[in-house]
Amino acid sequence: MKSPRSLIHHTNHLTMKTTNMPRSLTEEEWIEIRSIREVRESWGIWDDASPEDMAEIIYAVHFSFTTSGPGYSCDLYILAGDVLSRPLVIVRHANQKMRIVRYPD
Repeated sequence: MKSPRSLIHHTNHLTMKTTNMPRSLTEEEWIEIRSIREVRESWGIWDDASPEDMAEIIYAVHFSFTTSGPGYSCDLYILAGDVLSRPLVIVRHANQKMRIVRYPD
């Protein structure tokens, strides 16, 4: 098996390595995603749905996203249902709330 493609960033004397491999969502991330009205409406989720309940009906991954250009990074979440259609994309910048990315039709 090949190792994941990774990026090496050099910042002064510090070297940080990030990978573009997807990660599972934490319980806290599921709870934060549940607070987004559009997510609840899209999947018919109740306000008190558990992270486990949500994970049974929503495909979800988390990336630590960094552009190839300078200076842009964020948490990137991609959510999809059991129908192949446009996934719901959510981002969170440092110390901010999650927000849905809107694309023109």
